[in-house]
Order: sequence, then structure tokens, then C-alpha cells
Amino acid sequence: MGQQLPERPPQWLLLKYKNGNCTPAETRRIDTWFESTDGAASLEEDADLQAIHHQVMEHIGTAASRRLKRLRLYAAAAAGLLLLFTTFLMRMKPGRPALSAGWTVIQTSPGELKKITLPDNSSVVLNSCSRLRYRNGFARQREVQLQGEAFFDITADAAHPFSVQSDSLRILVLGTRFNIAAYPDDSTATVVLESGSVKVNSIRLQPGEVLHRTAAGITVQQADLESAFAWQQGMLLYKDVPLAAICKDLERRYGVPIRITGKPLQAATYYYSSRRIPLPQVLKVLSESGSGFYYQINSKEIVISAQKIVK
Repeated sequence: MGQQLPERPPQWLLLKYKNGNCTPAETRRIDTWFESTDGAASLEEDADLQAIHHQVMEHIGTAASRRLKRLRLYAAAAAGLLLLFTTFLMRMKPGRPALSAGWTVIQTSPGELKKITLPDNSSVVLNSCSRLRYRNGFARQREVQLQGEAFFDITADAAHPFSVQSDSLRILVLGTRFNIAAYPDDSTATVVLESGSVKVNSIRLQPGEVLHRTAAGITVQQADLESAFAWQQGMLLYKDVPLAAICKDLERRYGVPIRITGKPLQAATYYYSSRRIPLPQVLKVLSESGSGFYYQINSKEIVISAQKIVK
């Protein structure tokens, strides 16, 4: 399957780029688009885009000149530190490693999905703002550590059970397909089992079940598999989900901070389903459904309120 071409960034994001207010992930997104065939063609035809690109390039050139002067001052100090570090390594006892056991680390940016094939041919789809790591000796001990969300399709190997460790969950499997959502800044972690069998903190799940871990404890119930796996197809699917949870997911998908004023609005639930579209369109549809809300997009964040926002 061919690689999907980058989409043209929305105008509000281009203005953030022009003003130098983009996050690193937003900057990478826009730079990637400018380098694409579509971005290059648009740059030739659109005078406003040319002005934005020219201004940013001038700023980068000036900043690079200042950095070069600083680098020359730091060079001598860096050389001295390197000499000290080399001397330290030479004085270490033979056979004692200078570094701890190596790890392979894969992580994703806001809005990025990444498919990974592990050394045992198991596959993982890593959701936005997530991090997966495993030791370089993975073949001997099939164990990975996860922060964020991922879908696992595990190759069966009875002699070498597979395990996933998050901050509060440990999942043991032989061969199965399941989804884990365990972001460090979420109060809830979930495990959804599609097929096979897994054991989560000594609790065995059956296909079609979901385990929720909250501060109050652990519960198991029937899962909504459509909602649990929709993110892998780039879908936005929320079925009676609190607005606070929706906005946290949108932050990870689009890399834009969203602030909700008022706890009642945070708890209000909404239903929404679509392929991934520009964030302002998502907010417009959501704001006109359910109990409704007002929103304002500025250079630093998006503000959502139950009351009309005065600019």
C-alpha cells in the first residue's frame, strides 16, 4: 500500500507557523507538506503561502547564524568533556559495561500512527503520543513496555509467553489480538480483547470483553469493539463519551491544546463519527450537537465554553 500524501495544513495552523508559535510536531507537519508534491505546487501558485514560507526561512537563517557563533564558543569545552569521558571509560574494569542493557524505543507524535513488526513477527499499531520499548534481547524474553495506546497481534509461542507492562497493568498472552490504552495522564486504563486469551493483573479476559482500571478498582464488561478499534482506521468515533475525554483524544490526534471551562460541560456526553477531517470542522459539528457549546481558536490553544466567548 502506498504512503498517504500529507494533507494541506489548515489556515489557522499556517498562521501559527508564520508567527513562530507552532509546537515541534506542528512544525514537522507543515515542513513535510511544503516538501511534498502538493505543497510545492501550492507554494508556486499561492502568494500568501510564499510570504509565510519566506518569512519563516529568513527567521531560521538569522537564528542559525547566532547558533553558529555560540557553537564555536562551546566547541573547546565540549572537546574537554569528551576527553574526560574517554579517560573515565578507559579506567573502567575490563568486562564491565559502560552503559546499561540496550533498549529499542519507538514513539509517535500527535496525529501519527505507526505499524511495527517485532523481532518475533508479532505486529503492533502504535497510536498517537505513545511510546513502546523492548530490550534488545527480546527473542529470549518477549516483554514490551507501553505508555499510551497500541493494538497487538501476537505470534503464538507457548515456550515464550508475551507480556506487556504499563504503569498499572501487566498483560500476559500466548497468541492473541488485543488493544491497550494506558496513557500516563489518563485516570483510566483499558484492555480490550478481540481474540485469544489474555491475563491482566491475574484476571483472565474472554474475547469481546474490556477491562477498565480506575482509581476505584478494576471492572470487566462486554466491549464495544467498533469504538475500541476505530482509531486504527483513522476514524473519530465517540459514542456518548464525555467532552473532556473527547478533547483529550483530539489533543493527541491534532497536537493542539484544548481547554474546557466549567466541570458540567466537561462531563457532558456527545456522539460523533467521521473520518479524520480538519479540527475546526470536528469542533463545529460537535458544538452543534448534544447540549452544544461555544469555542474559540487562538494562537496558543482552543477554548471551549458553555457561554459565548467574547473576543
